Amino acid sequence: MKVIARYTVNTEACRASQRVLDHNVPSSSVAYNAINCSLATPLLPRLHQKVDLILFNPPYVPTSSEEYEAANSSIVAAWSGGLLGRQVIDPFLSQAVDLLSEQGCIYLLLSADNRIDEVHELVNKLSNGRLQSKRILHRRSHNEFLTVFRYSV
Repeated sequence: MKVIARYTVNTEACRASQRVLDHNVPSSSVAYNAINCSLATPLLPRLHQKVDLILFNPPYVPTSSEEYEAANSSIVAAWSGGLLGRQVIDPFLSQAVDLLSEQGCIYLLLSADNRIDEVHELVNKLSNGRLQSKRILHRRSHNEFLTVFRYSV
């Protein structure tokens, strides 16, 4: 049986994603859980190198550190990314690389404001050069330039 787990610091986002899956996915075909927490901390170390696919739509909008800290688990936490929009992205990548299986991959949404080349360098360093980046999709959304990257072997 396939398992889908979704993690978010926002309680309402957990409820909303649960409703979407309840409506669209037959419960007999997949097990799914919405877990209210920060990053993937509950998975470590139990799922060390056992996760095949990680999708991450992080809070990527650059904000002041004060605004980021104040967001906590409110809806603002869905977009408030702190300094360079990377106060969630960087710690997440450290955990994601640890969770990823040998054949696994990470799909990550980034904004041009996140210093994408630095993010690639961080993934390369954390994975000891194992994971390479590939641009999958690039779109402009109002005043944002967003790109989805795949990191894989």
